[in-house]
Amino acid sequence: MAEFGEPQVIVAAFTHSNPARRAARRLLAAGPVVGACWGTALIINRAWAWPVPAAARLLLGLALITAIALLATAAFSRHYRAAGRAAAAGCISMAMIDAALLSAITFAALPVIWPVIVAMAASAARITFTGRHLPSVLLAG
Repeated sequence: MAEFGEPQVIVAAFTHSNPARRAARRLLAAGPVVGACWGTALIINRAWAWPVPAAARLLLGLALITAIALLATAAFSRHYRAAGRAAAAGCISMAMIDAALLSAITFAALPVIWPVIVAMAASAARITFTGRHLPSVLLAG
């Protein structure tokens, strides 16, 4: 009979190969790039002068911080189910934030300059990545 090793090693390897953890880590890695694209686009378009209520800005900021915290929890969790649940919530939250940014820019009728196009493409790519990996993330949770 073949020896499979210690149960802790098997559980650790199983948790390490969790698709939810992989997706969360990839989204965390892409976050600064997408954020820099949006930051550049918003600075060039002087977003601080837009007629957006302070509550909406605060809500978007809190949603972003929550999504990042959920993805970080999933990426570094040692528990399979907890990582899956946190990754599912983080992935859905990040996709909703990207969709909100895309909608806001579209309806704001801003001049379309290359940083805006790059930021929109980065968000669309992140939404596509999330959509492709969400079924396996949901199964892991």
